[in-house]
Amino acid sequence: MALGFVLVINSIPLLKAQDFHPTTHWPYLFDNFKEGEIYFSGDKKTEGKLNIHLWGNVLQYVNDEGKIYDASDKNVVRVEIAGEAFLFSDHKLMQIIGSDKTAVLLKLTSADFSSMTAGQGAYGANLNTAATTQLSSLDLGGLDKPSLGKMLQERSEGREIPLNISYYYLLNGQAIEANKKSVGEYLEERSKVEWNKFLKNNKIKWKKESSLIDVLHFLAK
Repeated sequence: MALGFVLVINSIPLLKAQDFHPTTHWPYLFDNFKEGEIYFSGDKKTEGKLNIHLWGNVLQYVNDEGKIYDASDKNVVRVEIAGEAFLFSDHKLMQIIGSDKTAVLLKLTSADFSSMTAGQGAYGANLNTAATTQLSSLDLGGLDKPSLGKMLQERSEGREIPLNISYYYLLNGQAIEANKKSVGEYLEERSKVEWNKFLKNNKIKWKKESSLIDVLHFLAK
């Protein structure tokens, strides 16, 4: 089956286990802002201290004055933070779990704020991605942006945030939910016979990453 884009990744590390849990005062994927790179179309790259806000999965960076800003996903083709690789899909930054030829398996870790008591909002920057600051311009305006130092001091005071984990396949530039129904609906009729044979010969556990990788290899054929 033909997929419509090319992505070359030599090594895809899994996100390392962390010794912290995101809280309302620190609603981030990483325990601090880490050194990272943002790669743009046209072979452009910028570096900085980066993290991912789990409400909206927004990429954020720290400027020279210690203020936190949202980074636009415009023309971004890949993000690397502390050696881990991410891609934007539907304006959400997702971790790359694996790739095979042009098929990619993505993991979305998001905060389940809706399950928490009303009024306990996240302490973080403006998460309106439609109005984010371009990272390449390093616009130092926006006095409403939080201070990294203040957030680090207060992060242990917040409540733990429940997390949602979901997986997607990026196929032909389209994000497909990693489940039996969605993958089956995506496949063309001529591929569904092979798909049914694959499911019959493989016991796929849709919440297990190793099984999702097996499906990834099938989709890359």
